[in-house]
Amino acid sequence: MVAEVGVEGTLYGFDALFSYEIPRPLEGVITEGMRVVVPFGRGNKKRIGLVFELRDSVQGEKLKPIAAAADSERVISPELLKLCVWLRENTFCTYFDAFRAILPPGLGYSLKTHYRMISGFSRELSDDERRVMNALNAAPDRASFDAEVSAAQQTFGAGVIASLVEKGALCEDNELKRRVGDETVQMLRVVPQAADGIRLTPKQKQVLRFVEEAENASVREACYACTVTPAVIKRLVEKGALEQYENIVFRTETESEAQESPRDIIFSPKQQEVYNGLEALMDETEPKCALLRGVTGSGKTSLFIKLIDHAVSQGKTAVMLVPEISLTPQMVGKFRRLFGGNVAVMHSSLSLGERAD
Repeated sequence: MVAEVGVEGTLYGFDALFSYEIPRPLEGVITEGMRVVVPFGRGNKKRIGLVFELRDSVQGEKLKPIAAAADSERVISPELLKLCVWLRENTFCTYFDAFRAILPPGLGYSLKTHYRMISGFSRELSDDERRVMNALNAAPDRASFDAEVSAAQQTFGAGVIASLVEKGALCEDNELKRRVGDETVQMLRVVPQAADGIRLTPKQKQVLRFVEEAENASVREACYACTVTPAVIKRLVEKGALEQYENIVFRTETESEAQESPRDIIFSPKQQEVYNGLEALMDETEPKCALLRGVTGSGKTSLFIKLIDHAVSQGKTAVMLVPEISLTPQMVGKFRRLFGGNVAVMHSSLSLGERAD
């Protein structure tokens, strides 16, 4: 299979979807809407790209292979891929710039390439390659090593490092780093029967009993409830009585568990008449527009909620706009009580972490 990839850092004048071979280990993993790491240009410098299409390879076609998958699943939908293409054709940006405009900033990756020396290689080196290897061998630390790599590329050209990698003298490592990481909480759970026969202090027994009764608990909760320091938790983990693991949490303003149902909303005869008219417009195949006019307290929001519920029940989505950010918390609280975790909030005061979540 071949992937058609929009690559970062290209200029509009030569921007295109570049074809890359999908290596066998990545077959069935790579799909449209995923980011990948690809070699680009004569020096095969690694760059991040977005897969727009998959196709069968053509006999005799010689292509560079994708180096790695940057994501475990697609980050944008097929519909948004079409939007990227539309943006490129109508606003004269590159494929990847269009994608970057759609993706929340906190989900962006930075890519750094590092090299390390490999002992025991047997192929002959040129004079320039030998000079480079001697300089790298004399580097006292990682920063000096990276500086020597950059100096070699400037002095002898980018091809000298690529040649050393090909000959097995150097190994190339690509480090992908997300701009904003996931918010995590350190959690604890009891390891069954692991505490049998282990001598525990009274404080350790108290923590073990607390976590066992709660089935799992955060480190912070255990320390607070049992009045202990994290060192007590650490000793229990080292003894094998407790297992510590990370749990990803979302940076949301309110709880996301649904507590109410839109179906519980009862309309007055006038509201029902208005709702029926708007629902009929929604169910038509052509786009429609309507203006609902009413004084404060006349129940407009209840109508919107029922219409949103109607859209969601059909597998569609809806956007609810409010005029001020200050109104957001109370509105979000109401919608999360009605729709649970299906509500996403977007406004200009969100942090990068909240945008990423």
